[in-house]
Amino acid sequence: MVANTTSNGNTDILLARFTFDGDLADYKILTVDQTSSANEYANSVTELHTGGFIVTGYTDFVTNPNDKSSMLHLRTDNSLQQLYVNPDHWYETTEQGTTNIGVKTFQTAMDTSYIFGYTNAYSANHVSFWTFGLTLNGYLPASDETAEFVNPTADEIVTNTIKAPQGYL
Repeated sequence: MVANTTSNGNTDILLARFTFDGDLADYKILTVDQTSSANEYANSVTELHTGGFIVTGYTDFVTNPNDKSSMLHLRTDNSLQQLYVNPDHWYETTEQGTTNIGVKTFQTAMDTSYIFGYTNAYSANHVSFWTFGLTLNGYLPASDETAEFVNPTADEIVTNTIKAPQGYL
């Protein structure tokens, strides 16, 4: 289970594991950086083939002060220990526009992860669907980035994505 938890005005991510009887087994608080006081917001959690997890969402931890949010893809191992850039070489955020929101991550049989969300990187006036593949260390290769426009004059805010027999829906 993934949730947002707020304490002293700061929002972090709560990743919790429950037994099939509904009892709390363990939990961790996840943040975008080991020393950051940024706010993090979860939209989904995905179990990985290794038994670890990726939490997808967004954060106000940005590299450009003009940006509002970075897409978030926090990763843990099977014991819910979070992987960081140092020493684990896992990149936790992706930015293209000033608003970047992650909704759902899927892992393929070849251990590539695909993230679905939305960004305003391709239009100054609207947000658009955004999907891309992540490398094994959470980095966005420029060649995998895709923005799709169903209606280029309207906001396209992704709220959910599922894996279907013929692809993603």
